[in-house]
Order: sequence, then structure tokens, then C-alpha cells
Amino acid sequence: MVKDAVDGTLLVKKGENSYISRLEKYTKDSNVDLLVVQLSTNDSLTKDPIEGERADTIGKAILFIVEYARNTLCCPVVFFTCPYFGNEKYKKMCDYLRSIADNKGIRVVDIFRDGGFQSLPPFEFQLCMFDSVHPTLVGYIRWLPLFEEQFFRIFPRKEDK
Repeated sequence: MVKDAVDGTLLVKKGENSYISRLEKYTKDSNVDLLVVQLSTNDSLTKDPIEGERADTIGKAILFIVEYARNTLCCPVVFFTCPYFGNEKYKKMCDYLRSIADNKGIRVVDIFRDGGFQSLPPFEFQLCMFDSVHPTLVGYIRWLPLFEEQFFRIFPRKEDK
């Protein structure tokens, strides 16, 4: 397993640390079995459009990542969304991802819409979140069962078959 995350980066290819720039460092010889990608909350804070004619749309970045995983890395891709944090653009990004997921073969672990995390009492939610988008260690511990439940529906374990 390789975690290749860099704080403050974007899906859209801007700079050497963007999701795409880092992804392009991996080749078929990297022997990637599965690519797991966070739907970036940072992109929701930019003026980059989700869809449109421009080359640097969030939607085109998502599709590039899927095609790169499929055609270059020869592996499936799973996107996961972050917990709800009251950002309308991120909600639209999640909606876009969901709208193309089946047609493009994208698997999605959707924590954004999972009521289990959002329905925590305010005090417990504050313990789970460092800020509006970044979980604390307690948050990751709380988040993991939600993630696993959805992930293993996509990729069943041998004992679940």
C-alpha cells in the first residue's frame, strides 16, 4: 500500500503536486492493484468549474484519473467522498461523481451522504473532526467502519461471499 497524499493539492492538474501529476509518476510496472482517490475538498474552494469546455474542469480531472487507472495502471479505481461539511460546490462535485459513476465504471464510497457520520451528536462530531473537512484520529476510527461497509460491498471479502 502506498499513500501518496499531499496537503492542499487539487484533482485539476495545476503544478507538480496535483493528483494527476502525482498519478502520472506511476506506470504499469508499478503493479497497482487498486487506486483509491479522495474526491478533493480543496477543489471545492477554487473557481475551477465542475463541467464545461475548459481543459481544467474538475469533471475532466476525475475522468482522466479513471482512464489512467484503467488504461495505464490496469486497475480499478474507487473514489471516496469526505463527510458533509456544508460546502455547496463539494455537494455538486459529489452529485457529478454519482451521476457519471455507473456509466464510467467508477466505484464510490460515499461518506458525504452517509447519515451515520452526519447524525452524530454535535459534541461527538467535534471530537471526530479537526476542522470542517479533516478528521481527527477519533474521526478516522469512527469513519473506518462506514468506509469498510461501503468498500466491502464493492469488493466483497472471501468470507462475505
